[in-house]
Amino acid sequence: LYELGVGAGIFYVPHYPASNEQQTRYLGLPYFVYRGRIFKADDDGGMRGEFLRGENYRFDLSASAAFSSDSSENEARRGMPDLDWIGELGPRWVYYLMRSSKYGHLDFNLSLRQVFSTDFKVFVDRGEVIQPNVAYSRRNIVGDWMDLFAKVSYFWASERLQDYFYEVPQVYATAIRPAYDAKSGFMEFQIDFALGVHLSKFWRLFFGASHNFYHGTSNAISPLHKANNTTSVGLGLLWTLHCSAQKTGQ
Repeated sequence: LYELGVGAGIFYVPHYPASNEQQTRYLGLPYFVYRGRIFKADDDGGMRGEFLRGENYRFDLSASAAFSSDSSENEARRGMPDLDWIGELGPRWVYYLMRSSKYGHLDFNLSLRQVFSTDFKVFVDRGEVIQPNVAYSRRNIVGDWMDLFAKVSYFWASERLQDYFYEVPQVYATAIRPAYDAKSGFMEFQIDFALGVHLSKFWRLFFGASHNFYHGTSNAISPLHKANNTTSVGLGLLWTLHCSAQKTGQ
């Protein structure tokens, strides 16, 4: 029913969407897995609450997050405010396109999430993001010790979120960074791929990669839009410290 453990990872990611500069980030956190009837936090969609479920669909509440970025370390944003940690929370509709123990799971997901930024002192509303995607997952692709996950996503963002990444107020304009007023619309197209390796009952290794496309986005002419393609990679290790005796459904 639940697991407790700790995890650590190293990530090589862009400073922000459509940035041409990368940063290496390290993260170590306790982790919690819970597989309740309504509230869940697991590897089948992350943290969520399943409030309505049918034979071929479910409605739930999902969350997401992204790293902060120091503007002094980014040439395009130097002299501008730092980008804080990003959090997202909102409803999601999942339609099951395929459910097969042999061939895996294929789902269509439609998420609407409220976005906020935070330095863990102040929380600021950054608007909304709509993310339709098709996700594929298959467990035990090599014996019973390797799992596969892949996803293709489209992102539409409100003006407030686009402003956060791509607007240049007049006060921060320079000779090579003219003022720019960002607008809502298409933000990015993303392909994700991940592998999970069960090293033992208590140890799991994860590798993930993401490639993002920004050609033709709504703010492609922003002076902060520096790359039409970016790639992120991450490597993580999870150590399960405790599993409940109670099983799911008991």
